[in-house]
Amino acid sequence: MYTYTGSLQLAKQLTNNTNTTSFDAFFATQLQQYDNETVHKIPSIYTERTNSVSMVTYPGVQFYEMPQNVRKIITLSVLVNNNSGTIPAVAGFNWQPEECPSMERWITLNMNQNIQSDIPQYYFFYDGQVGLYPKPAVGYNQATIRYQEDSKNFSQPDYTTGTIVSVPFTATLTATPIVGALSATLSSNWTLPTDTYEMVFNTGEKRLVTLTNGATTVTWTFGLVSAETTAVTINTATGGSIVTGSGTSWATYMQGWYMQIAPTTGDGIYYKVETVYNTTTLALKKGYQGVAISSGSATYLIGETSQIPEAYQVIPIYMAVAQYYETISVDPERARAYTEKADKSFAQMMIDFGNKSTDPTVHDDFGKSLINPNLAVNITGSSTNQ
Repeated sequence: MYTYTGSLQLAKQLTNNTNTTSFDAFFATQLQQYDNETVHKIPSIYTERTNSVSMVTYPGVQFYEMPQNVRKIITLSVLVNNNSGTIPAVAGFNWQPEECPSMERWITLNMNQNIQSDIPQYYFFYDGQVGLYPKPAVGYNQATIRYQEDSKNFSQPDYTTGTIVSVPFTATLTATPIVGALSATLSSNWTLPTDTYEMVFNTGEKRLVTLTNGATTVTWTFGLVSAETTAVTINTATGGSIVTGSGTSWATYMQGWYMQIAPTTGDGIYYKVETVYNTTTLALKKGYQGVAISSGSATYLIGETSQIPEAYQVIPIYMAVAQYYETISVDPERARAYTEKADKSFAQMMIDFGNKSTDPTVHDDFGKSLINPNLAVNITGSSTNQ
Protein backbone atom coordinates (compact mmCIF):
# COMPACT_ATOMS: atom_id res chain seq x y z
CA MET A 1 0.00 0.00 0.00
CA TYR A 2 1.29 3.45 -0.90
CA THR A 3 0.62 6.33 1.45
CA TYR A 4 1.12 9.87 0.21
CA THR A 5 4.63 9.96 1.65
CA GLY A 6 5.39 6.53 0.20
CA SER A 7 4.18 7.64 -3.23
CA LEU A 8 6.57 10.60 -3.19
CA GLN A 9 9.45 8.39 -2.14
CA LEU A 10 8.81 5.87 -4.93
CA ALA A 11 8.61 8.61 -7.56
CA LYS A 12 11.96 9.98 -6.40
CA GLN A 13 13.50 6.53 -6.66
CA LEU A 14 12.11 5.98 -10.17
CA THR A 15 13.35 9.35 -11.41
CA ASN A 16 16.52 9.52 -9.30
CA ASN A 17 15.46 13.05 -8.36
CA THR A 18 16.37 14.26 -4.87
CA ASN A 19 15.30 17.89 -5.28
CA THR A 20 12.71 17.72 -2.54
CA THR A 21 11.14 21.19 -2.73
CA SER A 22 10.57 21.55 -6.45
CA PHE A 23 9.88 17.90 -7.25
CA ASP A 24 7.46 17.36 -4.36
CA ALA A 25 5.33 20.25 -5.59
CA PHE A 26 5.32 18.95 -9.19
CA PHE A 27 4.62 15.38 -8.20
CA ALA A 28 1.88 16.31 -5.71
CA THR A 29 -0.07 18.05 -8.48
CA GLN A 30 0.37 15.20 -10.95
CA LEU A 31 -0.43 12.55 -8.36
CA GLN A 32 -3.77 14.16 -7.47
CA GLN A 33 -4.73 14.52 -11.13
CA TYR A 34 -3.94 10.96 -12.18
CA ASP A 35 -5.33 9.49 -8.97
CA ASN A 36 -8.68 11.21 -9.50
CA GLU A 37 -8.76 10.18 -13.16
CA THR A 38 -8.10 6.55 -12.25
CA VAL A 39 -10.60 6.43 -9.38
CA HIS A 40 -13.40 7.79 -11.56
CA LYS A 41 -12.83 4.99 -14.08
CA ILE A 42 -13.56 2.27 -11.50
CA PRO A 43 -17.32 2.04 -10.81
CA SER A 44 -16.82 -0.62 -8.14
CA ILE A 45 -15.08 1.87 -5.84
CA TYR A 46 -18.31 3.79 -5.53
CA THR A 47 -20.43 0.71 -4.93
CA GLU A 48 -18.34 -0.05 -1.85
CA ARG A 49 -17.67 3.46 -0.53
CA THR A 50 -21.08 4.35 0.83
CA ASN A 51 -22.31 6.48 3.70
CA SER A 52 -25.62 7.75 5.03
CA VAL A 53 -27.05 10.99 6.29
CA SER A 54 -30.30 11.95 7.99
CA MET A 55 -32.46 15.00 7.44
CA VAL A 56 -35.84 16.33 8.55
CA THR A 57 -38.49 17.46 6.08
CA TYR A 58 -40.13 20.88 6.52
CA PRO A 59 -43.55 22.15 5.43
CA GLY A 60 -43.44 23.38 1.83
CA VAL A 61 -39.64 22.99 1.52
CA GLN A 62 -38.74 20.96 -1.56
CA PHE A 63 -34.89 20.95 -1.72
CA TYR A 64 -32.41 20.00 1.02
CA GLU A 65 -28.61 20.39 1.07
CA MET A 66 -26.56 17.18 1.02
CA PRO A 67 -23.02 16.66 2.38
CA GLN A 68 -20.22 17.82 0.11
CA ASN A 69 -18.97 14.26 -0.56
CA VAL A 70 -22.24 12.92 -2.02
CA ARG A 71 -21.62 11.57 -5.53
CA LYS A 72 -24.87 9.70 -6.13
CA ILE A 73 -27.87 8.89 -3.95
CA ILE A 74 -28.49 5.14 -3.76
CA THR A 75 -31.65 5.05 -1.63
CA LEU A 76 -33.84 7.58 0.13
CA SER A 77 -36.47 6.61 2.69
CA VAL A 78 -38.87 8.77 4.68
CA LEU A 79 -40.26 7.73 8.05
CA VAL A 80 -43.87 8.80 7.59
CA ASN A 81 -45.62 9.35 10.93
CA ASN A 82 -49.39 9.17 11.16
CA ASN A 83 -49.44 12.44 13.10
CA SER A 84 -46.41 14.25 11.65
CA GLY A 85 -45.09 17.21 13.56
CA THR A 86 -46.10 16.02 17.00
CA ILE A 87 -43.54 15.70 19.76
CA PRO A 88 -42.83 12.92 20.45
CA ALA A 89 -43.59 11.45 17.06
CA VAL A 90 -45.55 8.20 17.02
CA ALA A 91 -44.40 5.10 15.21
CA GLY A 92 -44.85 5.39 11.46
CA PHE A 93 -43.74 3.53 8.36
CA ASN A 94 -40.79 3.82 6.01
CA TRP A 95 -41.57 4.99 2.49
CA GLN A 96 -39.12 4.88 -0.41
CA PRO A 97 -39.88 7.26 -3.29
CA GLU A 98 -38.56 6.55 -6.77
CA GLU A 99 -35.66 8.46 -8.28
CA CYS A 100 -36.71 10.97 -10.93
CA PRO A 101 -34.74 9.96 -14.05
CA SER A 102 -34.16 13.35 -15.69
CA MET A 103 -34.42 17.11 -15.35
CA GLU A 104 -37.13 17.13 -18.02
CA ARG A 105 -39.23 14.70 -16.01
CA TRP A 106 -38.64 16.73 -12.83
CA ILE A 107 -39.81 19.94 -14.51
CA THR A 108 -42.90 18.18 -15.80
CA LEU A 109 -43.74 16.87 -12.33
CA ASN A 110 -43.46 20.32 -10.83
CA MET A 111 -45.63 22.16 -13.36
CA ASN A 112 -48.34 22.15 -10.69
CA GLN A 113 -46.86 23.77 -7.58
CA ASN A 114 -49.99 23.35 -5.46
CA ILE A 115 -49.57 19.66 -4.73
CA GLN A 116 -48.21 18.81 -1.26
CA SER A 117 -47.92 15.50 0.55
CA ASP A 118 -45.87 13.95 3.33
CA ILE A 119 -45.54 10.78 1.25
CA PRO A 120 -43.18 11.79 -1.59
CA GLN A 121 -43.42 9.89 -4.86
CA TYR A 122 -40.08 10.98 -6.36
CA TYR A 123 -36.72 12.38 -5.31
CA PHE A 124 -34.21 14.21 -7.51
CA PHE A 125 -30.52 14.87 -6.81
CA TYR A 126 -29.31 18.06 -8.44
CA ASP A 127 -26.52 20.57 -7.73
CA GLY A 128 -25.69 19.08 -4.33
CA GLN A 129 -29.32 19.10 -3.17
CA VAL A 130 -32.05 16.48 -3.02
CA GLY A 131 -35.59 17.47 -3.96
CA LEU A 132 -38.85 15.77 -2.97
CA TYR A 133 -42.04 15.61 -5.01
CA PRO A 134 -44.61 16.48 -3.92
CA LYS A 135 -43.38 19.07 -1.42
CA PRO A 136 -43.93 18.07 2.22
CA ALA A 137 -47.23 19.22 3.67
CA VAL A 138 -47.00 19.05 7.48
CA GLY A 139 -43.38 17.90 7.30
CA TYR A 140 -41.09 17.11 10.25
CA ASN A 141 -40.56 13.55 9.09
CA GLN A 142 -37.15 11.87 9.37
CA ALA A 143 -35.50 10.95 6.07
CA THR A 144 -32.44 8.72 5.65
CA ILE A 145 -30.27 8.97 2.53
CA ARG A 146 -27.71 6.32 1.64
CA TYR A 147 -25.22 7.61 -0.91
CA GLN A 148 -22.02 6.88 -2.79
CA GLU A 149 -19.08 8.94 -1.54
CA ASP A 150 -17.15 11.00 -4.05
CA SER A 151 -13.38 10.61 -4.32
CA LYS A 152 -11.12 13.01 -2.48
CA ASN A 153 -7.53 14.08 -2.86
CA PHE A 154 -4.91 12.58 -0.59
CA SER A 155 -2.08 14.96 0.17
CA GLN A 156 -1.12 14.65 3.84
CA PRO A 157 2.29 13.32 4.91
CA ASP A 158 2.55 10.23 7.11
CA TYR A 159 2.19 10.66 10.87
CA THR A 160 4.81 8.75 12.90
CA THR A 161 5.09 10.61 16.21
CA GLY A 162 5.21 8.48 19.36
CA THR A 163 4.95 4.70 19.67
CA ILE A 164 2.39 1.91 20.00
CA VAL A 165 2.09 0.73 23.61
CA SER A 166 -0.54 -1.98 23.25
CA VAL A 167 -2.79 -3.75 20.76
CA PRO A 168 -5.30 -5.29 21.17
CA PHE A 169 -6.94 -3.60 24.17
CA THR A 170 -6.99 -5.78 27.28
CA ALA A 171 -8.78 -5.38 30.59
CA THR A 172 -9.16 -7.25 33.88
CA LEU A 173 -12.33 -8.26 35.70
CA THR A 174 -12.59 -8.20 39.49
CA ALA A 175 -13.92 -11.76 39.68
CA THR A 176 -13.94 -14.91 37.56
CA PRO A 177 -17.18 -15.10 35.49
CA ILE A 178 -19.14 -18.28 36.10
CA VAL A 179 -21.15 -20.37 33.66
CA GLY A 180 -24.35 -18.49 32.79
CA ALA A 181 -22.99 -15.10 33.90
CA LEU A 182 -24.67 -12.02 32.37
CA SER A 183 -22.52 -9.33 33.95
CA ALA A 184 -19.10 -8.58 35.37
CA THR A 185 -17.11 -5.74 36.92
CA LEU A 186 -13.99 -4.12 35.49
CA SER A 187 -11.07 -3.60 37.84
CA SER A 188 -11.03 0.10 36.91
CA ASN A 189 -13.40 2.63 35.35
CA TRP A 190 -13.97 2.50 31.60
CA THR A 191 -12.33 5.57 30.04
CA LEU A 192 -13.55 5.35 26.44
CA PRO A 193 -16.98 6.49 25.20
CA THR A 194 -20.13 4.78 26.47
CA ASP A 195 -21.04 2.32 23.73
CA THR A 196 -21.42 -1.31 22.71
CA TYR A 197 -18.15 -3.23 22.45
CA GLU A 198 -17.09 -6.81 21.78
CA MET A 199 -15.61 -8.61 24.78
CA VAL A 200 -13.51 -11.72 24.10
CA PHE A 201 -13.07 -14.11 27.02
CA ASN A 202 -10.24 -16.54 27.71
CA THR A 203 -11.92 -19.54 26.02
CA GLY A 204 -12.69 -17.51 22.89
CA GLU A 205 -16.32 -16.83 23.77
CA LYS A 206 -17.47 -13.43 22.52
CA ARG A 207 -20.24 -11.17 23.76
CA LEU A 208 -21.47 -7.75 22.77
CA VAL A 209 -21.26 -5.79 26.01
CA THR A 210 -22.31 -2.38 27.21
CA LEU A 211 -19.48 -0.30 28.69
CA THR A 212 -20.16 3.04 30.35
CA ASN A 213 -17.62 5.84 30.56
CA GLY A 214 -16.60 6.40 34.18
CA ALA A 215 -18.13 3.13 35.39
CA THR A 216 -16.94 -0.44 35.97
CA THR A 217 -20.13 -2.37 35.21
CA VAL A 218 -20.24 -4.75 32.24
CA THR A 219 -23.49 -6.32 31.02
CA TRP A 220 -24.45 -8.60 28.14
CA THR A 221 -27.22 -10.92 27.03
CA PHE A 222 -26.96 -14.73 26.66
CA GLY A 223 -25.10 -16.35 29.53
CA LEU A 224 -21.55 -17.66 29.25
CA VAL A 225 -21.19 -21.30 28.25
CA SER A 226 -17.84 -21.82 30.01
CA ALA A 227 -16.17 -20.60 33.16
CA GLU A 228 -13.70 -17.85 32.25
CA THR A 229 -10.66 -16.09 33.68
CA THR A 230 -10.52 -12.45 34.69
CA ALA A 231 -8.43 -11.46 31.63
CA VAL A 232 -10.47 -10.19 28.65
CA THR A 233 -9.87 -8.44 25.33
CA ILE A 234 -12.11 -5.57 24.27
CA ASN A 235 -12.71 -4.71 20.61
CA THR A 236 -15.17 -2.47 18.81
CA ALA A 237 -18.67 -3.85 18.33
CA THR A 238 -17.66 -5.09 14.88
CA GLY A 239 -14.44 -6.75 16.04
CA GLY A 240 -11.96 -3.99 15.25
CA SER A 241 -8.89 -3.80 17.49
CA ILE A 242 -8.38 -0.87 19.87
CA VAL A 243 -4.84 0.54 19.80
CA THR A 244 -3.12 2.53 22.58
CA GLY A 245 -0.21 4.85 21.87
CA SER A 246 2.29 6.91 23.84
CA GLY A 247 3.52 10.38 22.90
CA THR A 248 0.95 10.50 20.09
CA SER A 249 -1.42 13.29 19.04
CA TRP A 250 -3.94 11.30 17.04
CA ALA A 251 -6.86 13.34 15.73
CA THR A 252 -10.25 12.68 14.10
CA TYR A 253 -9.02 13.79 10.67
CA MET A 254 -7.00 10.55 10.61
CA GLN A 255 -10.19 8.46 10.50
CA GLY A 256 -10.17 6.67 7.16
CA TRP A 257 -6.36 6.68 6.97
CA TYR A 258 -4.32 3.48 7.34
CA MET A 259 -2.06 2.35 10.18
CA GLN A 260 0.94 0.07 9.81
CA ILE A 261 2.80 -1.24 12.86
CA ALA A 262 6.34 -1.81 11.67
CA PRO A 263 7.73 -5.35 11.60
CA THR A 264 9.13 -7.21 13.33
CA THR A 265 7.26 -5.94 16.40
CA GLY A 266 4.09 -5.54 14.35
CA ASP A 267 2.87 -7.51 11.35
CA GLY A 268 3.48 -4.76 8.79
CA ILE A 269 -0.10 -4.98 7.46
CA TYR A 270 -2.04 -1.78 6.76
CA TYR A 271 -5.26 -1.47 8.79
CA LYS A 272 -7.91 1.17 8.20
CA VAL A 273 -8.44 3.57 11.13
CA GLU A 274 -12.14 3.48 11.98
CA THR A 275 -12.41 5.78 15.03
CA VAL A 276 -10.03 8.09 16.89
CA TYR A 277 -11.24 8.21 20.50
CA ASN A 278 -8.59 10.61 21.79
CA THR A 279 -4.97 11.61 21.20
CA THR A 280 -3.63 8.24 22.40
CA THR A 281 -6.41 5.74 21.60
CA LEU A 282 -7.94 4.69 18.30
CA ALA A 283 -9.85 1.77 16.81
CA LEU A 284 -9.05 -0.15 13.64
CA LYS A 285 -11.82 -1.26 11.31
CA LYS A 286 -10.61 -4.86 11.44
CA GLY A 287 -8.95 -7.01 14.06
CA TYR A 288 -5.17 -6.82 14.37
CA GLN A 289 -3.66 -10.16 13.24
CA GLY A 290 -0.10 -9.79 14.48
CA VAL A 291 1.51 -10.82 17.75
CA ALA A 292 -0.08 -8.94 20.63
CA ILE A 293 1.84 -5.89 21.85
CA SER A 294 1.68 -5.04 25.55
CA SER A 295 3.74 -2.46 27.40
CA GLY A 296 5.73 -2.01 24.23
CA SER A 297 7.16 0.83 22.18
CA ALA A 298 6.55 -0.28 18.58
CA THR A 299 7.11 2.17 15.76
CA TYR A 300 4.25 2.78 13.33
CA LEU A 301 2.87 5.08 10.68
CA ILE A 302 -0.57 6.43 9.92
CA GLY A 303 -0.89 7.54 6.33
CA GLU A 304 -3.43 8.83 3.87
CA THR A 305 -3.82 6.57 0.85
CA SER A 306 -5.52 6.48 -2.51
CA GLN A 307 -8.96 4.90 -2.94
CA ILE A 308 -7.52 2.75 -5.71
CA PRO A 309 -7.26 -0.96 -4.75
CA GLU A 310 -3.98 -1.60 -2.96
CA ALA A 311 -2.26 -3.69 -5.65
CA TYR A 312 -2.82 -0.94 -8.22
CA GLN A 313 -2.02 2.24 -6.28
CA VAL A 314 1.18 2.44 -8.31
CA ILE A 315 -0.81 3.50 -11.43
CA PRO A 316 -0.93 7.27 -10.72
CA ILE A 317 2.71 7.11 -9.62
CA TYR A 318 3.71 5.62 -12.98
CA MET A 319 1.64 8.26 -14.79
CA ALA A 320 3.18 11.11 -12.79
CA VAL A 321 6.66 9.78 -13.50
CA ALA A 322 5.80 9.54 -17.19
CA GLN A 323 4.69 13.19 -17.09
CA TYR A 324 7.98 14.07 -15.43
CA TYR A 325 9.89 12.54 -18.34
CA GLU A 326 7.65 14.35 -20.81
CA THR A 327 7.98 17.83 -19.31
CA ILE A 328 10.78 18.19 -16.73
CA SER A 329 13.56 15.81 -17.69
CA VAL A 330 12.54 15.12 -21.27
CA ASP A 331 13.07 11.47 -22.18
CA PRO A 332 10.41 10.13 -24.59
CA GLU A 333 11.50 6.51 -24.21
CA ARG A 334 11.16 6.53 -20.44
CA ALA A 335 7.92 8.45 -20.64
CA ARG A 336 6.49 5.84 -22.99
CA ALA A 337 7.77 2.97 -20.83
CA TYR A 338 6.06 4.26 -17.67
CA THR A 339 2.87 5.01 -19.56
CA GLU A 340 2.83 1.41 -20.77
CA LYS A 341 3.40 0.18 -17.19
CA ALA A 342 0.44 2.23 -16.01
CA ASP A 343 -1.78 1.03 -18.87
CA LYS A 344 -0.92 -2.61 -18.22
CA SER A 345 -1.69 -2.27 -14.49
CA PHE A 346 -4.93 -0.44 -15.24
CA ALA A 347 -6.09 -3.17 -17.64
CA GLN A 348 -5.49 -5.83 -15.00
CA MET A 349 -7.23 -3.74 -12.35
CA MET A 350 -10.35 -3.47 -14.51
CA ILE A 351 -10.37 -7.26 -14.87
CA ASP A 352 -10.24 -7.59 -11.09
CA PHE A 353 -12.44 -4.69 -9.98
CA GLY A 354 -14.30 -3.20 -12.93
CA ASN A 355 -17.20 -5.61 -13.13
CA LYS A 356 -19.34 -4.74 -10.11
CA SER A 357 -22.77 -3.21 -10.50
CA THR A 358 -25.00 -0.89 -8.47
CA ASP A 359 -28.06 -2.80 -9.73
CA PRO A 360 -30.08 -3.69 -6.58
CA THR A 361 -32.19 -6.31 -8.41
CA VAL A 362 -32.33 -9.74 -6.78
CA HIS A 363 -31.99 -12.36 -9.52
CA ASP A 364 -33.53 -15.79 -9.00
CA ASP A 365 -32.01 -17.51 -12.02
CA PHE A 366 -29.14 -19.28 -10.30
CA GLY A 367 -30.73 -22.73 -10.30
CA LYS A 368 -32.18 -22.37 -6.81
CA SER A 369 -35.55 -20.91 -5.85
CA LEU A 370 -35.81 -18.12 -3.30
CA ILE A 371 -37.04 -18.90 0.21
CA ASN A 372 -40.30 -17.34 1.30
CA PRO A 373 -39.16 -15.17 4.27
CA ASN A 374 -42.53 -15.72 5.98
CA LEU A 375 -41.69 -19.42 6.29
CA ALA A 376 -38.25 -19.01 7.83
CA VAL A 377 -37.71 -21.30 10.80
CA ASN A 378 -37.24 -19.63 14.17
CA ILE A 379 -35.33 -20.97 17.19
CA THR A 380 -38.28 -23.06 18.37
CA GLY A 381 -38.43 -24.95 15.08
CA SER A 382 -41.72 -23.45 13.91
CA SER A 383 -42.19 -20.90 11.14
CA THR A 384 -42.18 -17.21 11.93
CA ASN A 385 -45.57 -16.78 10.27
CA GLN A 386 -48.05 -18.06 12.82
